[in-house]
Amino acid sequence: MKRNKVSKLQMRRLAAGVTIALLAGTCQVMADQSTNPISESEVFTADRLAQVVNKNNMPKERFKSVAAGILGYTHDKASIKTINIDMAGHDLTLDLTKVADLGTDYSAYGIKANNKTTIVVDSNKTNPGKNGTITIKAKTLWSPSGDSGSKYTAAHGIAVGNFSQRFNKKVSEDLVKTTINADVVIEELRGGSIKTTGISSMDCSDLAINGRFTIKPGAISLMKWNRGDQSKTYGIYMIGSNNTISITSADIDDSKNGSLSDLIKTDESLWGGKTEKNVLRIGGGTLKVKENQKERYLISAAKGFRTFINVNQDGSAIGISKADLQGTIRMDAGSEAYVGLTAGSKWVGGTQADIKGKMNLFLSEGGEWNTLNAGQGSRVTRFAGDAKGGAIYQKDAGQLVIENYSGAGKIYYAHENAGMAAEDYKAGDTHIGSAAEGSRITVVTDNKGIVDTDKDQVYKALNALAGKLYYDAYKNGEKKLAGQAEIAEGLTASSKTLQMRDLLFKKENGQGYVEDKPVPPANLDVSEQIVEDGLGSGNMYWMNNGYKNGEDDDHRYVLKSDTTIKVDLSNPKTLTYGGSQGANVANIIWGDPDYTADGFIDMNGHKLTLVSEANHLRHYASGILSHGGDLEIKNAAGIDIDIHGDKNAKSGIYVWGQGRNGASLTISNDNQAEHAVKIRNTAAEKDAAILVDGRSVKDGGSAKLVIKGLVDVENDDVSVIQANKGDVSIGGGKIIAKGDKASSLKINNDGKIQINGNLSDRNVLTAGAVKHDVQIEGNVLAQKGRLGLVLNTDGSYIKGLIGTDAGTAGQTYMMLSDGASWYHEGKGARTDGIKESKIKNLEADGGNIYQKNEKPITIENYKGNMKLFYKHENAGTKAEDYKSGDVHIGSAAEGSRITVVTDNSGITMTDEAQIYEVLNALAGKLYYDAYKTGEEKLTGQATIAEGLTSSSKTLEMKDMLFKKENGQGYVQGKPTPPPLVNPVRHQIVEANYFAEEARDFWSKAGVYDGKGHYKFDHDLSLVTHAEDDPVTTVNDNKFGNIYWNGDVVGDIDMTGHRLELKSITERLPKKNPNAITVYSGTLTIKNVNGMYIESDPKGSLYGRGILVAGVRGDERWKSGSGHAKLIIENDDDPAHAVKIRVKDTGEDFGAIEAQKHNGSALVDIKGLVDIDSKMWRAVESHGAKVSIGGGTIRGTDVASLAAYTGGSILVNAKLNDENKVEATSATRPVKITGDVSAESGGHVMLGLNNKDSFLKGLVTTDISGINPDTQKWGKIPGKVSMVLANGAVWEHKQVGVGYYHKKGADFNYKNRGKGESIDSHVTSLRADKGILLQNDPHKLTIDKYEGNMKLVYEHENAGTKAEDYKTGDVHIKEAAKNSSVTMMTDNSGITMTDDKQVYNALNTLAGKLYYDAYIKGEKNLKGQAMIAEGLTASSATLKMADMDFREASGQGYVKETNPKPNPNPNPNPNPNPKPNPNPKPNPNPNPNPKPKPPIIYGSKETQMMKGAKTAMTSAVLLWRGNNNDLQRRMGDIRLAKEENGIWARYLGGKNKLDKQNTYLKQTYDIAQVGYDKKKGNWTIGAALDYGTGKDTYANGTGKGKLASLALYGTMQKEDGQYIDVILKGSRIKNDYTVYNEMNHRLEGKYRTNGLSLSMEYGKRMKKENGFYIDPSIELTAGHLGGKDYDAVSDYAGGKKMHIHQDGINSVIGRIGLGIGKETERSNLFAKIALAHEFGGKVKSIFSAENEPTSGTEVDLKDSWVDVEVGGSWLVNRNTYLYGTYTRNFGADVSSKWRIDAGIRFSF
Repeated sequence: MKRNKVSKLQMRRLAAGVTIALLAGTCQVMADQSTNPISESEVFTADRLAQVVNKNNMPKERFKSVAAGILGYTHDKASIKTINIDMAGHDLTLDLTKVADLGTDYSAYGIKANNKTTIVVDSNKTNPGKNGTITIKAKTLWSPSGDSGSKYTAAHGIAVGNFSQRFNKKVSEDLVKTTINADVVIEELRGGSIKTTGISSMDCSDLAINGRFTIKPGAISLMKWNRGDQSKTYGIYMIGSNNTISITSADIDDSKNGSLSDLIKTDESLWGGKTEKNVLRIGGGTLKVKENQKERYLISAAKGFRTFINVNQDGSAIGISKADLQGTIRMDAGSEAYVGLTAGSKWVGGTQADIKGKMNLFLSEGGEWNTLNAGQGSRVTRFAGDAKGGAIYQKDAGQLVIENYSGAGKIYYAHENAGMAAEDYKAGDTHIGSAAEGSRITVVTDNKGIVDTDKDQVYKALNALAGKLYYDAYKNGEKKLAGQAEIAEGLTASSKTLQMRDLLFKKENGQGYVEDKPVPPANLDVSEQIVEDGLGSGNMYWMNNGYKNGEDDDHRYVLKSDTTIKVDLSNPKTLTYGGSQGANVANIIWGDPDYTADGFIDMNGHKLTLVSEANHLRHYASGILSHGGDLEIKNAAGIDIDIHGDKNAKSGIYVWGQGRNGASLTISNDNQAEHAVKIRNTAAEKDAAILVDGRSVKDGGSAKLVIKGLVDVENDDVSVIQANKGDVSIGGGKIIAKGDKASSLKINNDGKIQINGNLSDRNVLTAGAVKHDVQIEGNVLAQKGRLGLVLNTDGSYIKGLIGTDAGTAGQTYMMLSDGASWYHEGKGARTDGIKESKIKNLEADGGNIYQKNEKPITIENYKGNMKLFYKHENAGTKAEDYKSGDVHIGSAAEGSRITVVTDNSGITMTDEAQIYEVLNALAGKLYYDAYKTGEEKLTGQATIAEGLTSSSKTLEMKDMLFKKENGQGYVQGKPTPPPLVNPVRHQIVEANYFAEEARDFWSKAGVYDGKGHYKFDHDLSLVTHAEDDPVTTVNDNKFGNIYWNGDVVGDIDMTGHRLELKSITERLPKKNPNAITVYSGTLTIKNVNGMYIESDPKGSLYGRGILVAGVRGDERWKSGSGHAKLIIENDDDPAHAVKIRVKDTGEDFGAIEAQKHNGSALVDIKGLVDIDSKMWRAVESHGAKVSIGGGTIRGTDVASLAAYTGGSILVNAKLNDENKVEATSATRPVKITGDVSAESGGHVMLGLNNKDSFLKGLVTTDISGINPDTQKWGKIPGKVSMVLANGAVWEHKQVGVGYYHKKGADFNYKNRGKGESIDSHVTSLRADKGILLQNDPHKLTIDKYEGNMKLVYEHENAGTKAEDYKTGDVHIKEAAKNSSVTMMTDNSGITMTDDKQVYNALNTLAGKLYYDAYIKGEKNLKGQAMIAEGLTASSATLKMADMDFREASGQGYVKETNPKPNPNPNPNPNPNPKPNPNPKPNPNPNPNPKPKPPIIYGSKETQMMKGAKTAMTSAVLLWRGNNNDLQRRMGDIRLAKEENGIWARYLGGKNKLDKQNTYLKQTYDIAQVGYDKKKGNWTIGAALDYGTGKDTYANGTGKGKLASLALYGTMQKEDGQYIDVILKGSRIKNDYTVYNEMNHRLEGKYRTNGLSLSMEYGKRMKKENGFYIDPSIELTAGHLGGKDYDAVSDYAGGKKMHIHQDGINSVIGRIGLGIGKETERSNLFAKIALAHEFGGKVKSIFSAENEPTSGTEVDLKDSWVDVEVGGSWLVNRNTYLYGTYTRNFGADVSSKWRIDAGIRFSF
């Protein structure tokens, strides 16, 4: 295939574009996939276009084609069709705009679901975070009406339903369902002249759009509007019955275009059926038609339809979304609408004046209804407002009627003139028919034209305003509605109230009015501080307005309403304390060290809100500053303190005691949650939310805070509550620390905090009179002081550690009762620093501690009862299964008790032994320290429960005891058996006879459950001697370490440990050792990390590593049914292999034997084996099945594998459904050395499926013996089936001694002589890039051959004569179609420039292959004959067209050519030749019907040369990639604060090269360390690095190493300029191994030195906001020294290839541009750079003895784009972290990824 060349400029532009797209996160690539419409399930692999372009690519529906992007339809009336579409994060475009070109027969549908169809579209089913969008656009054609059959076409975005019912005139009951889990955009819908809709739903349909549904403005239109009611456009259209549409969010704005007839339209059934059970649900969004019009409706609903917008399922409550609505709602009788307007939602419009249906409106605070409705008024069936109510702006001239009213709301009226007359209010009256109990309403107008000081005018205005409201039910005596008339600063919900009167209603007509007396405003909202500092300037407002009584020194305030005090720190009028250079500012400043202000603020049951704007650099904001005297805030219905801003703050409550007077604050709130003291401080810099500081008090002074009720306090970065030599007392509530820097409570300098109780001076903790819920989240830092904490309700808890990382520790006193809990988990500040949680005294009564942290808990004194919960891993039987720390009880009061609990996860509750182990391990987590000194006052239980909650059901419980030596808990159970000491000289025996002694031993050892299950938690070594009188077989004295019989189904669970078995005969030679013997039953050895099995049959006849024999018992010995199975569940780790060694000390032995006998037998080893057997057969099967995963099998005597009498042996193999052998694993190695045999129906199956797999040996199925049926001597064949694929090798060469037939008792193993050698015979060989080495004189016959392989022969002399090939022929009896064989020999002795000699050698080579079926006319086998290349000599290939074979014998041959000697030693100088593309060299068939193929010479660059040059190129890349820019190496050193620095860095990445006949993949890892020192503007330093690389080549692998020493200097100027210079010397190594096609190996060790110099210049141009751009230029020059060395091959004599590697020069220039954001603590950046390599030529010369000298060159000159993102982060003043991620684009050497990460310390 030819490729158009792309210029470097084009490449750079493309790379830059890709780079920018990647940075923006928007790069997507469209894959090649269908653009046809969708009618079946599909998963996208790229963005998808579904397009109708002609009549042929439209899907069928019924008897016609339908123009639809997605069509769901089934012709089968009895079934339901489901279409599942997974967009997989890609976009879908449904384009039906070309339907208009198809004529007037077609309407267009984006999505159509019809006739028993379900369609499900998922935006991204597996990764919902990455979502695609569906875009729909369609056009159809209009034709004039007439009688000639003209059609009227429409366009629909989504159509769901039984549309055929319009013709059947009946309602379908078959649900058509469509679910779209994606956003949908209607871009364009142009119909002909009839209804065109965004969504159409008809009869028994269910459409759910779980995303945003958008119709772009003006998207829907018709070509002609000439069909009356049929020419309509709707956003959403529903007709018929049983329709449901659910839309998460909609965006349909037709307020400007006016292209929709109605936005939502519902119609009755066309055919007269019932219209019922129709529901439309829209979660929220924008739904708008033109404002203030009658013709077009927001909703036009027929009977039987219910519409829900932002309400819950049944329309009983408001939703949580926002809705922006505009237009009129029209409803027929029998229809209902439910609309919810939340904060931020609004509706401009109303209802039709004569509305017949039911309109329900929910309005919450922040929601708005503007009733402007073309003067027709509105009628609402039901109105529900929340506690504060939303806003109704009555702007329509028509009357507003609310039939049923509940909750609260405000109605706003604008007025003209002074608003004193009814005619000044132009909007219509408001009538409330009836109201629910407790309903409230406020009518509001603004103060425009009203003189606020004119009481008469104010009264008349309020009275006229009240008269706009009518309470109709008041005439009948209903009195459930109350309210106010109000004059505000403006007509918005946030406008300040100026005047207010209570509403009254007239008996005669229910009209509202007010009396002539003022009502105080509900809220006082001022910017005046309360300051009591003796100067009088901070309380004048309060005195003048009657809130403060008496003189200035009378510190008493009485507030009569909810009060908000706002403070702006930047306002110069704001009063401060402490001077202008760092003052404290608070809403309330109370007292002074020299001025005692004892007094109170009486809130009279109202709420106090304090708001501070922290916007001053030197002033610190607080809510309350108590600084002298005693302040009580009493009768408070809550205090809300809000501090926010981007500057400094102090605390929400700051009690600052100084001098002798001190300071105290008491807040007398109650126990209601809504009356809590709430503090939120979100300022940029701040202190504790509550800070009580008494460090500056003098004798007699103190700092004290008492909050009698509840608190609701949150804080981040610092403590929530801090007592710094101060006292804090809090009733209860929430104390929440957020983030990893905050603590919930902090006590230092002898401070005290008590919560929900009283801690006396004598450290006696008592609970408060009222139980409060206490909820604390965050670590408690009790550094020096006392904490009294009472948790005594089921809703109380603390989450966090309680301790300190300081040298001193405070004292914590805790009560934990009535279901309260302590969740001991690290949460917030100092989690890593706190070593343990420490409690001085803990009194418990039904409390819980959840130990969830690895830190221990120490309780010095304990009293009462509680539960202690632990989570476990695995089965919880070991101490290490419990990751959380221990709990220590120092001393306990009399009668104290603790229950330690874990759940039952992973525990077999029927296993008594396991339950004991769990309870004992659990009990061991509790220590009773005083028990060591004789105290015995604490008892406890260890419990297993259903779950880890206090209410979980108890399943098992045992009493706890404590150890005398250390106080650790434990439970009594079976005596702990002494540990087993390896080696263990006992058998494992499961049998019906003689098993009791062995079972008893293992039971006493605690590893046996009496039911066939053994479990060991350590490595086990079993040794069994014959002299130990082991259990043996009755007839033949077989014994072993494991003897299994009696139909027992059991297992040996090694729990991840190793098992070793040794069976030894020694001095009793008549007994036959078999390490594992299974006669009946099933033994599974599981969770085993490797096995070693050894059998020593010295002096005995018979010995095996594993013997599985199905021997059925009889009436005398009822030993079992004879179904024997051994399963070993190891894995593919070579270290976990089953290693079997049987010593050659006996006469008949092997590693594994399976015998069917009169039962059945199975050996199944899941993973690898390591078998080495030097006598008889390594693995044999007699009528049984042996399955081995893989591994090494050596059987160098008779056979490695032998299958008899219907038995089978499978190694990495199985039979597929076609009864063909296939490999079970592509990666598992199979290494077999030894001959393979099968007879009497036996079957050996081998899966050699990778380059690490091989078979060395003959394969024999033609074995003679006595036929059991005929009792005659003859061949009794078996089968051998083999997979030879992916570089696997079969070396066909005899390994064993031949085959023996035992004839009579005189046969003696030691004098057996040489066995019979038999030709090889394979039943089936399936090959795919396999290699067959024919290295044996025996003939090889393959019955059935399939695939392709290389058949390799060695030759003597020149290989031109048959006698030059000493190994046997290969016969293929039959071949599958398209099978091929490539025959190969090497070039030794052949003059490669002599064409005739080359031909003769190839022809003779071809003659070694026979295709027997060719005689009968089968011609399925093709192939080639090839002389393989040498180290530097090229190959020569002669293609065998249609595999020429002799018709009489099937012998392969090639036609003789007329060669001419060619003196040119390099016949083909082209290093990349291509075979002759013409498969018929002579196009004229007449003169020569069988053309003579030419000799084709291979590349002058051999595989060995290619591999070696690739290895050296990989070393160059490892060296070149270690030259880097400043940011990668050291991060942003501007963050370093000190002069000296040490740093360490890791860099790693992945490179790929696939050019110039060079293929490599390289991963590398490099570590660097450096030291530097600042000298003025320069930072001078040195660095060392060491790295490794792992390389994969096309034909080999390599391991590289790099070591370097670098000197560097970095200059940085104040104006942003910088220079970076690096001088580096390097040592590079690469050890590589490469192979050629004949699997010959070449090993090389390349070593060289390098020197490089890198210089970078740039300038960082930074903005004030920290953003910067950073252009830079860099030049790196380097040189690698040349090298001469020898690589050694495995050719005869270790033939060497000499390699001369030229020196390599590399010059890389890079121009880059970075953008980033710099702060004081961090620097984040992205960078793009264009790079070019000016040098980089890798030249090599190769030579070898008797072979030509050749050279290669790899040119690394190239241009590319680097993209880099990264940053530096300052951890503390002396430490910062840095890292970058880099990849390139457009380069020959592709850097797939590179990561640099480091840390720098400065000092």
